[in-house]
Amino acid sequence: MLTTNYWPAEHPAVVYFRWSPTQSWGSTWYFVITSISAYIAISTTLHLFFLLLRRHKPVPVGLIPALHNLAMALISTTIFIGMVSSSVEEFRDTRWFWQRKKYGYASAHCLETDFHPLI
Repeated sequence: MLTTNYWPAEHPAVVYFRWSPTQSWGSTWYFVITSISAYIAISTTLHLFFLLLRRHKPVPVGLIPALHNLAMALISTTIFIGMVSSSVEEFRDTRWFWQRKKYGYASAHCLETDFHPLI
């Protein structure tokens, strides 16, 4: 078993994962509303704070934006590799492409098994 494929696609926590408000705290409306409200409140507070300072020069931040962008790129790459690896694993398990099942792609796109597209 390859370690690079085991962690993003074959680990039991990934294989048996199901969305549940009790296990997935990010899947609730409370989390979404709280996150957006906190973002707006923090952004507005910082904006007003900098308006009160009346500083006309930009604040020197140095390497912080470059390090932030590097971290976000690495995190995004890791997520992308995990998603592709998990999709390949799903395709391999269901073999829907080779058996020509009509709606087999639904499981790869996280749709319900009784999903029927309008097309």
